[in-house]
Amino acid sequence: MQKVWSGDADIQNIGPRSKAADVGWNALKKGFEAVFDNFPELKVSMEQPRIKINGSTAWVSGIEKAQRKNKSGEASSGANLGTSIFVKQGGRWLMVYHHASAMPQ
Repeated sequence: MQKVWSGDADIQNIGPRSKAADVGWNALKKGFEAVFDNFPELKVSMEQPRIKINGSTAWVSGIEKAQRKNKSGEASSGANLGTSIFVKQGGRWLMVYHHASAMPQ
């Protein structure tokens, strides 16, 4: 995950199970470690992303589809409304913000 995220101090991630925003790399790392500890197998895709680029800022939004397996091998899936914001830094697009909210059932 560190390869796709900016190292800026104000990066933020809000996951579908989050109670608050993780801010800064240390908080994001801790949050990702908890997710991957609960779901060692996790795949998230977005079939029809809406992508907009404006100068050195870009954003992607759409429906994320998550497929996961917990430690005991039990599979589950779900859909989230997702938005990610990227900033071009050093010639690379790096994420500075991500928010995913579970879709209403």
